[in-house]
Amino acid sequence: MINRITLQNFKTFRDATVELGPVSMVLGANGAGKSNFFDALRFLKAVGDGRSVRDAIEGHSSPASASAAVSGVRGGGAAATHLLSESAEFSISVRMTLGRDVYDYYIEVDVASYRVTQEELRSRAHPGSYVYSTRPDTGALEQNPESPVVVARFHKGTRGLNPRRDFSPYDFILSQFTSRRAESRVNEDAAQAVRSEFASIRLLELRPEILRQYSPLGRSELGEHGENFAAVVWQLLEDARRRRVLRRRTANGEEQYEAVTGLPEARSRLDAINAWLRELTPMPIESIETVQAPTGEVIFAVKEAAFGNEIAAPSLSDGTLRFAALALAAVGAEGRQTLVVEEIENGVSPSRLSLLIQMLEQTAETSKEIQVIASTHSPAVLDYASKNTIENSVIFGWNHEHMCSQPVAVGKIPHLEGATSDRSLGDLQAEGWLQLAADA
Repeated sequence: MINRITLQNFKTFRDATVELGPVSMVLGANGAGKSNFFDALRFLKAVGDGRSVRDAIEGHSSPASASAAVSGVRGGGAAATHLLSESAEFSISVRMTLGRDVYDYYIEVDVASYRVTQEELRSRAHPGSYVYSTRPDTGALEQNPESPVVVARFHKGTRGLNPRRDFSPYDFILSQFTSRRAESRVNEDAAQAVRSEFASIRLLELRPEILRQYSPLGRSELGEHGENFAAVVWQLLEDARRRRVLRRRTANGEEQYEAVTGLPEARSRLDAINAWLRELTPMPIESIETVQAPTGEVIFAVKEAAFGNEIAAPSLSDGTLRFAALALAAVGAEGRQTLVVEEIENGVSPSRLSLLIQMLEQTAETSKEIQVIASTHSPAVLDYASKNTIENSVIFGWNHEHMCSQPVAVGKIPHLEGATSDRSLGDLQAEGWLQLAADA
């Protein structure tokens, strides 16, 4: 789980630290820095995906790719550093708890040349003081901005000065630190753990018009705006319902065959999605489905308890589609996921927001594999959120003296306890009290 992110000279941030928990709501007025913070998460995902520095900043679109186009930092390199800064460099520091270990990752890039200027990975459980570093404890290494390499030291596992190694400055060292270049299994495992954590970031700004589209089969990842939604649902249904014949050998050496329906984990995920959706609408939803076109593409549908036929996505409400897609991403996902959701309340009835928040909080608490970071403008979201979620939430204010975004932990806002004695947290947001406190 990502515990803390520090941003220096990144977009509207000069030097700011954001603390996160299993579920964190991100608040703030328009232009306060919420989307810029999400850009930092987008950048980290690019690091985990092994993309180049240029690609992480500018984005890319490949017509031949089976996945959706991937965005970079909004505005590209020209808007990546603070507007009033003369420096072309920004840095991001991340602290993560992965299993029983704590990792610290630092990356600094020059957006003018799209190159790494400093990078470092440390792990508390690692035998060395660092896994690799361009600024080791013995002193920062001299880097030539005109050189085709960036130099870092790595832990060698024996006594004495750790050796230096050259890396391409146009790719992140983290993505190059594999196999022989990592030198040892303990080094490679540490780098892989962080790569996987960053790659697990899923940015979601779901659009109903995209969720209503047909999807080609074979695309297994839900896109940022809902691309491939129906194809991902189809694959889950296939895994949960397809009959398989299992062969096993008895103690006597005889072979036995048993017909089973679906994979247990897939069935469990499908049942969980259906259970949450049944609570959403007045007419209970029996199950999610897909409808296949003659071309082989599929479209999302639901089967309501009172009807025998599937109701396809074009006939479903925006809120039902968004809720189903969020349930698929959170409850129906396999493995580690960090869900980053823009304006989580969009399209969902205020009377059902509590159900949405409950689903995300319960999933994060029970699975330990899901982390949720969601922006919201809705006072109702704050009223429905648990105490733990509120304590892990952040509001972005604006520092007029230094002209920068300043994150403030909601649970640490001065005089909050007194202010909530006769008003709810949602009331304080609607009145503007929270924003004024963050701007102070």
